[in-house]
Amino acid sequence: MPTTRQFTNSHGAMPTTRQFTNSHGKRCDDYEERFLRKFTQIQEENVTNARTTAEQMTVLGTAFTKIATATDRMATAIEIMSTAITKLAESIANKDLVDHSL
Repeated sequence: MPTTRQFTNSHGAMPTTRQFTNSHGKRCDDYEERFLRKFTQIQEENVTNARTTAEQMTVLGTAFTKIATATDRMATAIEIMSTAITKLAESIANKDLVDHSL
């Protein structure tokens, strides 16, 4: 249990209820102010992080779209080359058949 000495004011007297309440209220106000300041700072950081994340997601989305487009173009080119190779092979095979029949 606290002693009287712990609750004395700067003059050594016991503080009145009003003095104690004012002191306690000031500490609560100070705490609330610090809390609100820190809370606001954290919220601002969260907003900044969210914007950065959104920007990064946009960049990644654009990159994935470009990759998909390039992949599609490569697949088309591979199909064309495959068809050309098949036709070339058939042409060579047909030429060999014609040459051997002479």
